[in-house]
Amino acid sequence: MQECIQPPTVTTLHSPLLVPSETKNAALIGTAFDYLLRFELERRISFSATRPWVAEEGLQRLRSLKKPPVGPETIRTAEHIVKRATAAHAEFLSTGEPSKDLLVVLIQLAEVDLLIRSRKPTRSRYFGYASPDDVRELSRLFAVLPREIVTAHSRCLLNPTFGTASTAIGGADADLILDDTLIEIKTASSPTITQAYLAQLSGYYILAQLNEPLPTEFSINHFGIYFARHGRLVRFPVEQVLPLPSRMDLIDFFARQLNLPKRADPTT
Repeated sequence: MQECIQPPTVTTLHSPLLVPSETKNAALIGTAFDYLLRFELERRISFSATRPWVAEEGLQRLRSLKKPPVGPETIRTAEHIVKRATAAHAEFLSTGEPSKDLLVVLIQLAEVDLLIRSRKPTRSRYFGYASPDDVRELSRLFAVLPREIVTAHSRCLLNPTFGTASTAIGGADADLILDDTLIEIKTASSPTITQAYLAQLSGYYILAQLNEPLPTEFSINHFGIYFARHGRLVRFPVEQVLPLPSRMDLIDFFARQLNLPKRADPTT
């Protein structure tokens, strides 16, 4: 797949680092910020389409297992966190105020999310703890949000999955689709568009084309990466990264590998 992907015209942004990483919990803060940004989009954009949180869905699956990979105390803590996050989410949609209580519970919710994805606590002795440093950093990331990342004209899909194509690979969920742009959120300190980022976007794009049925909301003509620590959204055409011949070859290859019907690329 990597040999089919071309770099866009600009691969490194010359943008100042507005929010340096000052804690050891970068993955936790990144996941918490994903939730916070989606909450803000849901609040601002009336036609945004949401789906159940990964933490919510995963916790239901954990509870249903005869032998969960974590103990009952961890599950009870996670349930309490999801309940508090649900209430904080509703309050935020009403007030628009990123209160300290909201930021704390989002750090905790992020840990539940990571627990669901890894099937083990990230910090077994401190599960459910939100450090003040992490909370402050999350607040600063929210403070530098530019208007362009919280604006859409016709389409706003939050944490979308791609139907049968996502199921075929055991689950895959992107960050955002705003209008015709598939966006990944990155909290890396370097604003460099790496090959790994392009491969991730390309993979989601291919899954979107193989989704059954293929709804119009998955029409994607641009890729985007939001560098949260720099407050910068970079956007570029799919065609720059996946020229038509490569794009069709990849769609055909994945259709065969996943035993899914091949579809014509909608941008042709």
